[in-house]
Amino acid sequence: MFMYKICSILTILIITTSCATSYKEDGLTGGYSQVQINENTWQVSFRGNGYTSQTRAQRFAMRRAAEITIEQGFTHFIITQSSSQISTMETQGNSSTSGYVDQDSGYFNANTTNYGGMTFSFPTENSYFVLLKETEAKEIGSLNGLVYNAELYISQFSD
Repeated sequence: MFMYKICSILTILIITTSCATSYKEDGLTGGYSQVQINENTWQVSFRGNGYTSQTRAQRFAMRRAAEITIEQGFTHFIITQSSSQISTMETQGNSSTSGYVDQDSGYFNANTTNYGGMTFSFPTENSYFVLLKETEAKEIGSLNGLVYNAELYISQFSD
């Protein structure tokens, strides 16, 4: 019984981690998208599937922000606004009822068993960020420390 529980838990973990949305452009199973707001301001969104954690969605949104920063010829970025949202969906379960009638007493006995029914969470991360040159990053960074070095962020990304 104990080994059965361990095997079940390991199987669920493997399925959960292997099915999470990968880092890719938005598609049927989720991914990132971006919109340029003005010359230096962008919005990045990452939409996960039912196996994606909120943390993973946040990290992927930040990764895309770092990539855009470098693509646009900048070195740093600052997050000006960020929001997280989780949508949920429940799948319908099944039930099975069996019973019998006692011929002598007419007593009816039944048993219903419910199966399945799962809840999936779909995280979405939205971040607005401003692209910064290195000199601007140094000025702002000394004020609040919320400036990200795009190359450093990507180099430390391990997912």
